[in-house]
Amino acid sequence: MKKKEEPRLPPAATGIFLGLWTAVFIVLALFVVPQVFASCAPPSP
Repeated sequence: MKKKEEPRLPPAATGIFLGLWTAVFIVLALFVVPQVFASCAPPSP
């Protein structure tokens, strides 16, 4: 007896989740990481 595999979430929810996940990493890479490096780097003359 083969069990029919049903997706846990509808495709729309998965797409929204992946989009938000990607957006979070883009914001981290563009804003958070430069702020951290700017705060620990010596001030330029």
